[in-house]
Amino acid sequence: MKLAVTTVGPLEFDGNTYGMVLDQSGTVDRDQFLRRIKGLSEEEMESMDHHFSASNRPFCLPHYEEDRLKSVYYIVKDYRYSSSLLCFVTIPIETLTGSARPGRFLLCSDDRLLAVSHRDDEMDELFSQLINLGMKAAGSGIGQQEYFKLGKEYVFPTTLPAIGWEIAYIYDSYMLDSGQIVFFLLILVTAACIFTFFIALLVEALYKPIREVVEDSMESPEAGKPIDEFKILRQNSEKIKSLSKTLMEAMDENERLASQQQYRRLLFAPQPESHAECGGEPEEDYSVAVVEFQPVNEGSSPSCIVILKQYVHEFTMNIPDMTFVDLDSARCAMIVKNGGTDEILLQLYELLRYLTQKPEDETINQWIALSNPRSGLNRIWLAYQETLRILEYKHVYGHANILTFEQIRSVDAVTYSYPLSMENRLVHCIVEGKDEALQIFDQLIRTNLADKTLSIESIQSFVYVLIGTLGRVFQELKTSPEALLKEDLNFKYLYEHWNDSVTITTLRHAIQDILTAVNCRGETNDEKLLNEMIHYIHTNYTDDIMLNDMADQFNISPKYCGILFKQLSGQNFKDYLNRYRIEKAKELLQQKPGIKIAEVSLMVGFNSANSFIRVFGKYTGVTPKAYMESLKSSSFS
Repeated sequence: MKLAVTTVGPLEFDGNTYGMVLDQSGTVDRDQFLRRIKGLSEEEMESMDHHFSASNRPFCLPHYEEDRLKSVYYIVKDYRYSSSLLCFVTIPIETLTGSARPGRFLLCSDDRLLAVSHRDDEMDELFSQLINLGMKAAGSGIGQQEYFKLGKEYVFPTTLPAIGWEIAYIYDSYMLDSGQIVFFLLILVTAACIFTFFIALLVEALYKPIREVVEDSMESPEAGKPIDEFKILRQNSEKIKSLSKTLMEAMDENERLASQQQYRRLLFAPQPESHAECGGEPEEDYSVAVVEFQPVNEGSSPSCIVILKQYVHEFTMNIPDMTFVDLDSARCAMIVKNGGTDEILLQLYELLRYLTQKPEDETINQWIALSNPRSGLNRIWLAYQETLRILEYKHVYGHANILTFEQIRSVDAVTYSYPLSMENRLVHCIVEGKDEALQIFDQLIRTNLADKTLSIESIQSFVYVLIGTLGRVFQELKTSPEALLKEDLNFKYLYEHWNDSVTITTLRHAIQDILTAVNCRGETNDEKLLNEMIHYIHTNYTDDIMLNDMADQFNISPKYCGILFKQLSGQNFKDYLNRYRIEKAKELLQQKPGIKIAEVSLMVGFNSANSFIRVFGKYTGVTPKAYMESLKSSSFS
């Protein structure tokens, strides 16, 4: 209220006399003050005079400018002076409504309505309705509820505690005015823009790795063309699932092949440490059974043997402690742990009956050879060698038979043992320059001349066969003893002196000399061949070359080409080619920082960008795009 007082005028009021007024600017005439300065009408002045002539209570007058309430005149009669004194207080309406600036409102005291926000027909009618309700009832009832409805209008009252008045805001409905709507819309739009900006930043940050993956996954994205990221991600997800399935199948196959390879090693040579890998105990007993298949006639399909071997495999899977091993195109083996000979024979007879029930049995003959038990994994190879000796006598017995060493013991003791498979193995090892050839030769001599009591005729036949094997070696090498060993090997003399002990020694020394010569010749030729292979790769890496292409270039089989390249270089063909391509790709990325990934992939011989990205990540640990960014960062630093 102190801030609201703009003019305080002491007014002497005594009957009809006119007094003087004292305000902030000085003393003025009462009439001039009320009429000119305060703008009171004759009616308002008479109303004020009438009020104070009958009452000492304060008197309020609303002051309007252009029909809008500007201020309220609050007039109080002061009895502290001998003469009548009126204090005239001007209360600006802003001090009552604050900054809200409502459109319409009513100002009430405890017993009457004091003023309305503006004078028009609608407010006059509303004012009349409140008058009709009774000023005291209406005034006292305003502040007792949050709002009330008067006709079509909503009245929201609030109390002005400093002076004990009430102000009631009037609205047609719960709607905001245009200014408030614009204000709130402005706030809403601003908040939406800020929110959208931060959402865009967040989306960009979250989308960046997805975009990189999508761009790397696309072979050649077209500029301006919309990209369906989810479609690409779904396609890549399907590819990953397919590759995972293929990988699992490949891992299972590799595990199976590794297991087969380990068991094959157990059969072919002593393996003292094999029990750790095969899960067996070194001192357990093991027997070996070998099944040999032979077509009845030349027209029999080789696929029949494959099917029969598959039946054998299925049969062994249902028997504990029996392991299937695929040996070659005509043989398979079974390693049996901790089984007595009689028990194993029963199982093998059941297998034989199972095979003879198959339609393929009509075109394929089968024999099964069973060894005696051997103690320990490192002696399984002896059991296998025994089965090979047994199978040498398979034609003595009819097919579909199970043979044991006991059946052929008497015949084996007086005949030499040199199966065709062992001769082929001996020739192969000598031609390849492997020291295993000497071990095979020593085993043949020990088996036939030390462990057996052969007749003179059998010994002669055995030595003749050994001399013939040596002749086969030179035939396979496409050379002569003089050209390879730089000395003559007199085969006629060896045949004539077959019974001399020196003949066996001469044959062994000849094998040893051949191994040395083959290895020396191989080192020179191999080095030259490796250089030619590497030169071929370096020259043609930009094309989609394969192992078959290089094999054709050097007129050798792809399988032999792959084995030879691995032996000579220590890497397989595909690995060496991919490493060289990736090094060339890194050089291109360094020389041309802005080059496209798809372009680089074609320049280094990949037929798709996806393959290039996968191989690049395999050998570098990062994607091509990440590698380019690291180059840019290094250059900037």
